Amino acid sequence: MITATSSTYPFYELEEAKSIAVLLGIKHRIIVSEETEIPGYADNPPDRCYYCKNELFGKIKYIASKEDYQVVFDGSNSDDLADFRPGMKAKQELL
Repeated sequence: MITATSSTYPFYELEEAKSIAVLLGIKHRIIVSEETEIPGYADNPPDRCYYCKNELFGKIKYIASKEDYQVVFDGSNSDDLADFRPGMKAKQELL
């Protein structure tokens, strides 16, 4: 399990992710993803989530490749599929 953390997310969410990994008895890696440092993101364009997810999924893809993961799951909500979600485009580009 990989959890991204940054200054834009509440601390309790990281603690919840850690608890879930312990409960499931699985390896848990925490990576840093500072959205505000990504060029283009801080300008707050309508597709800013593209920049964030492109960076995040790129890091996850790299880890998966280096550690020979066979599958990567994303925890997106199914109702996001019918909405304007630029981050989904970044995910599709990196598959």
